Amino acid sequence: MKKIAIIIILIIIIETIVLCMNNVIAAEDIIEIDGLSYKILSETEKTVEVVKGEYNNLTEVKIPSSIQIGNGNYQVKVIGNSAFRYCIKLQSITIPNSVISIGNNAFHCSELQSITIPNSVTSIGNYAFGACTNLEIINLQNSVETIGEYAFYGCTKLKEVIMPNRLKTIGNSAFRECESLSEIKIPDSVTSIGDSTFMSCTKLQSITIPNSVTRIKTSAFRYCTKLQSITIPNSVTNIEGSLFNNCTSLQEITIPDSVTTIESGAFEHCTSLQSIIIPDSVTTIQAAAFNYCTSLQTIELPESITKINSKTFNGCINLEKIIIPKSVEFINIEAFKGCSNFTIYTYEDTYAQTYAEENNIPVVLIEKYKLGDMDGDGLADPYDAYLINVMFEEGRIPTQKELEIGDIDGDGTVDPYDAYLINVAFEEGRTLD
Repeated sequence: MKKIAIIIILIIIIETIVLCMNNVIAAEDIIEIDGLSYKILSETEKTVEVVKGEYNNLTEVKIPSSIQIGNGNYQVKVIGNSAFRYCIKLQSITIPNSVISIGNNAFHCSELQSITIPNSVTSIGNYAFGACTNLEIINLQNSVETIGEYAFYGCTKLKEVIMPNRLKTIGNSAFRECESLSEIKIPDSVTSIGDSTFMSCTKLQSITIPNSVTRIKTSAFRYCTKLQSITIPNSVTNIEGSLFNNCTSLQEITIPDSVTTIESGAFEHCTSLQSIIIPDSVTTIQAAAFNYCTSLQTIELPESITKINSKTFNGCINLEKIIIPKSVEFINIEAFKGCSNFTIYTYEDTYAQTYAEENNIPVVLIEKYKLGDMDGDGLADPYDAYLINVMFEEGRIPTQKELEIGDIDGDGTVDPYDAYLINVAFEEGRTLD
């Protein structure tokens, strides 16, 4: 009898354990509720994510903010990686305020037309909305801090993106090939624009970049064929490789005096660019920087440049005049390949003069700057003094050339006292040299 009683007790214990185990849902288990699939993220915090399921025939989805599992109420916190990827019939989705993250490829290649990201979402994963070719408008709430790589890549109908004020990171190629995007304003919370971020946005005409941005990475605006002008903030130090490559409508660009390097191919095939002012801060212009800028007619290199690299101005077939300073000590033999009708303006006994003569390039020797002659008319007169005063009042930093001409008293600045000295010399009928 005792043995039978022990056996019965053991059977009861085992059945109880099995029953309890059947009632426990493992974290890796998929839970199906109302047509959506979920996986538990945290049992202690009672959170779940939406995961990939049988959604191929869904045209509309409303994700709940919470679901009931057993006796527990679980908040929906994440739309998981590839959750709705290739849902080619999905046109509308409602995301609750409980969601904080949209995973990689979450809606990749779906048929979404518009979407509002709730104010709880802080990150949008890589390729999250990639190739959503019918997506026209997306409203990013102020909670979003990170847009992942290729997040909206190939959204060819996307016309409008409202960037949140808390956005910090725009990933590489985030808006690449958004062919309908015509305008973008980047908030001053952003410090860096990733590689190829707006590459091949062929209708992009206007972009506002704040001073908070310290780096615009390689090819960020490559093939933006409608972009006509852009102002680079004075927080940027490099014009990176191929940054404006094939921006065929670009006619005007302001390079700030914070920039020290113009990298390889930066303005390559900018076929509408006619002139460009390079500030004295630039010390390096890399190979092919202005390759095939076929409308470029004149350019003046600053005194800070010491070398002109291979194919820097290759194929600039309409180049007429380039001013090369005394500081240049080397010019690559292919620097001006394909330029047949231009003249080098430089100074006597310089490397540039020797280069021009050895390569049968017409050369014009510039006379030494006349002290005080700010407007280059050969005289130091009251109008030159006026120009100095205007420059000083505007707070504009003089170029190296202006400093050489306008620093009458030799104190290293161009200021109203120099203007005064010009006026005095003019009234007394004497030159300043």
